[in-house]
Amino acid sequence: MADISARRNLRSRIRRARRALPAQVQLLHARAVARRVLISRLPLFARRIALYAPGDGELDSSPLIDALIARHRMVALPVVLPDRLLGFYRYTPATKLIANRYGLAEPDSRTGVFIDRRTLDAAVVPLVAFDAKGHRLGMGGGYFDTTFADPGDRPLLIGLAHALQQVDDVPAEPWDVPLDAVVTETALVICSARGARVLQSAGS
Repeated sequence: MADISARRNLRSRIRRARRALPAQVQLLHARAVARRVLISRLPLFARRIALYAPGDGELDSSPLIDALIARHRMVALPVVLPDRLLGFYRYTPATKLIANRYGLAEPDSRTGVFIDRRTLDAAVVPLVAFDAKGHRLGMGGGYFDTTFADPGDRPLLIGLAHALQQVDDVPAEPWDVPLDAVVTETALVICSARGARVLQSAGS
């Protein structure tokens, strides 16, 4: 079992650091990350991709969402469900968004188009901290870990982050679901053989 206080302290430190980034720097990072994803093999591999609506200084996924939609990829956003699970609903610029219990934007499930998570090719997820082994520290709710707990139908999992969120070692719990890769404004960090096979461009 991981040291709970170590996870708590790491989460607090990194959240402060990313919230302190100026808005212009946040935007530059988001655009750089989108470019790195788009020159990888992901747009060739994945037709149905889940992303997220950012909050709390998380890497803004909007530039990547817009670019994927422009490339005719099906984009889904998560909706918070009971039992620490996420459902996914298609997102387009016309999708009605509402604020969930955490103040994050999500599609209105009453009018949205449900996407079975088992049909997703990839899921792009937020994080607080990560290491080169693919260990991910989230906000503590456990939604992504619970939703993607079954490795048998798990999509490719890609984290988006500012480079300052990478640490030497994330104190991992047994139930933490590892990432296949993380993309920051400075690097594509490959964390698994599947991540390397799918994401690395021909020149990498």
